[in-house]
Amino acid sequence: MYIFDYTQIKIALKEIKRILVDKGEFLFSFHIGNEIVHLDTFLDHPVNIDFYYFEIDKITALLKETGFDIIDCIQRLPYENAEYPSKRAYIWVKNNK
Repeated sequence: MYIFDYTQIKIALKEIKRILVDKGEFLFSFHIGNEIVHLDTFLDHPVNIDFYYFEIDKITALLKETGFDIIDCIQRLPYENAEYPSKRAYIWVKNNK
């Protein structure tokens, strides 16, 4: 089983920083929490997938540590009866090269 944790997020952020143009921006989104949700079916198809949730404070710390400036950070509740019932985070960042 592969674990997608904060270490892998940091590696991904470093790679994004490497290829993003000077002062380039991107939006990072994720489910908020600290759990892993496993699904055996999705959209009526068999799957074997884990969804990892992350804490905003830990993600923003990683973003700053890897050299991004945070432009904005918002949270939202799920759309009722339209999506999985978890909070979402959207963090808009800029490469501060």
